[in-house]
Amino acid sequence: MKLSVEEAALAIVKVAEECMTNALKLITIQRGHDPRDLALMVSGGAGPLLAASLGKELNVKRTVIPTHPGIFSAWGMLAARPRADLRRTMLKTVCEEEMNSISQLFAELEQEAREYFAGTSARRLKFHHRAEIRYRGQEHSVSVGFSGGSAEQLLSDFHATHQKTFSFASMKATAEVTMLHLQTEVLSEVIDLPKIQGNKENTLDNALKGQRFVFLAKEKGWVACNVYDRSRLPIGSSIPGPALIEEPTTTTFVLSDQKFARDETGQLIMWSP
Repeated sequence: MKLSVEEAALAIVKVAEECMTNALKLITIQRGHDPRDLALMVSGGAGPLLAASLGKELNVKRTVIPTHPGIFSAWGMLAARPRADLRRTMLKTVCEEEMNSISQLFAELEQEAREYFAGTSARRLKFHHRAEIRYRGQEHSVSVGFSGGSAEQLLSDFHATHQKTFSFASMKATAEVTMLHLQTEVLSEVIDLPKIQGNKENTLDNALKGQRFVFLAKEKGWVACNVYDRSRLPIGSSIPGPALIEEPTTTTFVLSDQKFARDETGQLIMWSP
């Protein structure tokens, strides 16, 4: 292939990045969401190394690396409220005659949820009602919020959701509910994100650990990148790339045409000026 070892390694990384970018487009662009309106949050042990490139490719507003990204799933389990998801498969036409029947089925799911969280005060249970709806003859459904109102309102919400998801709506077609989804959440205290107290040791000079050469592209070759200790970065300072930010569970890479900062809760934020 007439590539050096470094060029071949970079090509492998680029292939992986393209696969990830395509997956992100499936859950954004193809569902009617414009990545340019969003921030990209990246966690995991390896994710922060690729985050800058993925954010740039999608042209997101910001790319965010949360605190302790390598153990983000474990942190999420501690921070999340207890929740149960109950579903009921069915097939009913969206019309006024069926609205009471649908509401009754949701009432049955609510009772199941109360039994699941037996011993928890009913006042601490929060219900979220959603219905999977499709046009008759379709294979795939879309999830629509259900408020227990009129069939006309439910149809209107369905048409709008279908338009956003698939870029079209068939206003005169018959719509049918294929499944009910009740999400029950226990209103309880969760772990908060405390603000970081100001520390005189949190300066850019103290955070700088040295330099490391990174192979960026065939045209640029090896480029010297500053290496920073994330825990010592100052709060709110805009720092130019290229850079590597090290911490116990991962390393974050910032491209040469990007900047990054650490906010008051410790989140690492990257953007293109």
